Amino acid sequence: MKSQFGIFTTDIHLVVRTWDAWLEHVTSRTAREVLGKPLPEVFPEIRSRGLIAALRRVLDNGAVELLAPALHEYLIACPPGAGARKFQLMQQRVVIAPLREGEKITGLVATIEDVTSRREKELEGADPLADENWGARREAVERILSEPSETPVAELIRGLRHEHRDPNLLNSILPLLASGAWETLDPLINLTRDQDAEVRMYAALALGNLKNRRAIPALLHLLNDADTNVRYHTIEALTKLRASEASGALADIAESGEFFLAFPALDALAAIGDPAVAIRLVPLLGDDTLRPAAIAALSQLGDQTVVEPLVLLMEHAGLVTIVVEALTTLHQRYEHQLGEGAYIAELVARHITPAGTQNLLDSLNNITGDALRMVVRVLGWIGSGSGSERVIGGLTRLLGSPSVRSEVIETLVRHGEQVTAPLCRQLEAEELETRRAAIAALGRIGDPASVPPLIALLQDPELSAEAAGALARIGDPRAYDPLLALLAHDRAAIRQAAVAALNSLGHPRMAKDIRRLLAHANPQIRESAVRIAGYFGYSECAALLIHCVHDATEDVRRAAIESIPNFEDESLIPLLTTALRDDSAKIRTAAAQSLGHVEEVAAVPDLIQALTDSDAWVRYYAVRALGRIRSPESIDALACALREDKAPQVRIAAADALGSMGGRRVVTILAPFVDSEDPDLARAALLALGVVGYPDALGPILNALRSEDSLRRLDAVRAIAARRDNKAADVLQWTAATDPSDGVAEAAIEALSKMATAESIAALLRLASDRRLREKAIAAISGLGPGHLERINAGLSSPQLETRRAVVEALGRMRHPQASEAIRTALDDERPEVRVSALLALRRLGSLISAKKVWNMAYNDPDPAVREAAERALGRR
Repeated sequence: MKSQFGIFTTDIHLVVRTWDAWLEHVTSRTAREVLGKPLPEVFPEIRSRGLIAALRRVLDNGAVELLAPALHEYLIACPPGAGARKFQLMQQRVVIAPLREGEKITGLVATIEDVTSRREKELEGADPLADENWGARREAVERILSEPSETPVAELIRGLRHEHRDPNLLNSILPLLASGAWETLDPLINLTRDQDAEVRMYAALALGNLKNRRAIPALLHLLNDADTNVRYHTIEALTKLRASEASGALADIAESGEFFLAFPALDALAAIGDPAVAIRLVPLLGDDTLRPAAIAALSQLGDQTVVEPLVLLMEHAGLVTIVVEALTTLHQRYEHQLGEGAYIAELVARHITPAGTQNLLDSLNNITGDALRMVVRVLGWIGSGSGSERVIGGLTRLLGSPSVRSEVIETLVRHGEQVTAPLCRQLEAEELETRRAAIAALGRIGDPASVPPLIALLQDPELSAEAAGALARIGDPRAYDPLLALLAHDRAAIRQAAVAALNSLGHPRMAKDIRRLLAHANPQIRESAVRIAGYFGYSECAALLIHCVHDATEDVRRAAIESIPNFEDESLIPLLTTALRDDSAKIRTAAAQSLGHVEEVAAVPDLIQALTDSDAWVRYYAVRALGRIRSPESIDALACALREDKAPQVRIAAADALGSMGGRRVVTILAPFVDSEDPDLARAALLALGVVGYPDALGPILNALRSEDSLRRLDAVRAIAARRDNKAADVLQWTAATDPSDGVAEAAIEALSKMATAESIAALLRLASDRRLREKAIAAISGLGPGHLERINAGLSSPQLETRRAVVEALGRMRHPQASEAIRTALDDERPEVRVSALLALRRLGSLISAKKVWNMAYNDPDPAVREAAERALGRR
């Protein structure tokens, strides 16, 4: 057989689904023998040689695995072809890729290429893996892993061109062409010019999966293909590539109204996210067929100008839920990007009609879940205008609905004091949770008119704690005496709520009354009085507090011990060290906790002794206290606790405490625990090494960044971020750009933003050119604040087009005069895409800083898209 190449597929359980003729020939196993059986069962050498792990990684992680012959020799043992002299078994280059249905992995596809002849030719020369120079050996390994092979590409392309009507073969070929194991871009681009429309269609599909932006020009050409199916799959491919270059052409397709293509074109525009085309989609709101897709696209692309046409659609009852979802999305975008969600809410309230309001209210009876929550949220934006009484009435009735209760409370609170009366009526509702929700809303509104009914509820044992909390927020002195009476309540939770409320009130009589209550016969009142005295640190109560340290009731003693740090009196510290030896574990725990707050070096010997306490929580708080004091004298004791304590929380606290001290010695203590079998302890050791900041601490952190466990890499990101040096910025940028986990990449970007150094800002600017990370990077840059504008503005001089566009977007979100001035300079950028982005940003800001310049651009800019954007910025369209 001339072919040196075979393909097989399996399901997620590694059961073989297809087995081609070449594999039948070289393995001497027919398809009938293999199909329907687990691959490792038919070929046990796969498991015995440890190669099952590579197959599982493909199925579990969706990665592409390459088994190089120089390192693995073969996947399936079979004899070499005729003429082989040096190998008894065929040498194979194997590529394994996932099979998917949508986002779900349904199996794998593998190619096996016979490279025996090539390997024998290589071995006729010197073996690079035997080179004495380690650098040469490493280069050889990297070359072997990436060795190209044109034979599979040619055969895959041939299969796609001539056998694409075989669904089994087609489903195998497409993921392999997009796997990245070979250079397939140019051959696939050539296929876009094939005479067979189906070949062009599958070429477009493969180019989209390849996710190489160099394919965009060829795909743009295919948008004009005579075949509708080709154009459809081309739109999908451009969507996957987030090709903003296609926005204009896709808008043309959407405007054409061609049913089969307009829908995917609108979906593509929403995914690509180019706001410049939003205004072209507004007329599509009048198209009954395309309206839902146009609404969804405008929610992702539109600005404040699309609010009115969207709101007016709510006059049609059948459109309420889809419009509400769009407005909610637009509101979230403005809040997240500009901190101006309230502006969208204001526009909704301004433009909604009585009919729209009534349709919103009517929908409350017909919808559930997320849709109901969004309707409630939008109703909260309507405010105090016409129809507000109906809105408030409808919302208060929903307080009894658990699924939307929190949203209803938020909405009612925005209406302010006008909802006090209906909420007070809900205090008498039959359902307990409705009454609790009404109390919570009244507390947040803070209307003094609600104080009397809330005071009355202090006598209701089911609601007294909630009522006390609401009264604390309102801060009305009328609640003082009723709250003071609750200090004698039998239930601890109610006493605690009363204490918290009284602390918030800060009544003028408080110090005098508390001094009296510290000597009260009721121990529950004494305990509450101690906590209030400790909260305020009343100096006139200090002597009585010392007396309470020796109280006959344990809860009173514990409250007194916990309150001592608030008096900031060094003479009271011996009371704490003495309490470390109390018979009660609760008292010893409170003493250790309080010593952590006073941070007294003289207490270190007593705290070290407490590390041998029989109670784990005493040891835990003693460790925490030593960590806050940071005395070198405690390092040995903390190291012993880290190694030997039986309580996990103590060992974790010991790692944290050692990290706060720093130094080479601490690194040597912590480093072995980075690989602990206890994941929580390993995490604590890793984060502690980040805090240490010593150069030797970097190695274990970098090793963790290479872990296969995404949670471990996430911990490593947090650890490296704590260093705040140039190396940390470099590593975080590399992690954000290369880590396969979105969560890890986002954490790295967030860490760079928090560092806010020259190096970390430069790293964020570079990451902004990566389309996968663009939005997160822009959000991070815009959140840096005007104090970093000089460093941010440097991105406007970047040679990367996408970086300059991203910087303009970030500056527009900052809403600062100096940021607007920087955007003005981008109006002179050499690329029209940047100039359009700058015009859009200035339009959103409503800035007149460049009115003359924009007017000139509207008439004289050489690019038609820029001229159109300038006219829109001037309000002419």
